[in-house]
Amino acid sequence: MKLLNTILVTILFNTILLSCSNVKNIPPKLVSETFTYLTAHAIVEVCGPTKRHGVRCLKMDPKQFSASGSVIKHIKEYSYILTAAHFCNINRAQVIEAAVDPALIEAHFTDIKDVNVHVLIEILDGNGITRIGKVVESNELLDVCILKTNKIDTNALQLSSAPPTYGDTLWNLSSPLGIVMPKTAPILKGVYSGKVKLNSGRNVYVVTDLPAIFGCSGSPMLNHDGKLVGMIYSTNQHFREISYAVTLEDLRKFIDRVFVNKKNSPTTSGDTTLEVEVPDYLK
Repeated sequence: MKLLNTILVTILFNTILLSCSNVKNIPPKLVSETFTYLTAHAIVEVCGPTKRHGVRCLKMDPKQFSASGSVIKHIKEYSYILTAAHFCNINRAQVIEAAVDPALIEAHFTDIKDVNVHVLIEILDGNGITRIGKVVESNELLDVCILKTNKIDTNALQLSSAPPTYGDTLWNLSSPLGIVMPKTAPILKGVYSGKVKLNSGRNVYVVTDLPAIFGCSGSPMLNHDGKLVGMIYSTNQHFREISYAVTLEDLRKFIDRVFVNKKNSPTTSGDTTLEVEVPDYLK
């Protein structure tokens, strides 16, 4: 009888121990409607006197950029989207260089008076509705940006109260290579592998086994409670299964500065563009 009781107690103890050790690896309840697919249309317009028709403006074919985003807040009739700053702050000089054909310009104009870049941001929400977005604020050094759009019918993601711990499984909703799945979002996952310190002393998260490629920038990292613990902003160009994420601490400071206390500016020292993903038009 004592032997039987010992066996039962051992089985029960091991079951509880196994359950506790695996609790952080249980997939959270993810809500695809919190995910947004972002597209920026950059149109270059060249103006000047032409050889036959006086002063005219010529629009070049638009260049498109894509990223991921997530709904983090609702205020009245508006929703706010978290994404990467290198999506919001498109390098206009590089866009102009990529869009303008020198031979076409020389054949059309006698002189160039003005060159403009018009950027239109489209937000495809998790309900399949396309909206127009506007940049509220961005921080290039943190590589974080917040967009504003008409209210999206979904619950906003909540920030976690605590950062991830070494070895945690983290989940990611993203749009790799611009893959769009109507009314859903691809689920990826990786392993939190601690922090890495940049040359300036600023920390960023390292997540392994997560193939963060073009289109994943701005995608949320979610913990076992389905809460936001970081945001993917870059990947290692030599080994794309290593990804880098903005830390929970930096996200909290930035979001607080935008919505709560504009005097509480987050630390912005450091170069977070190190090994940031390179858009196709620059390759």
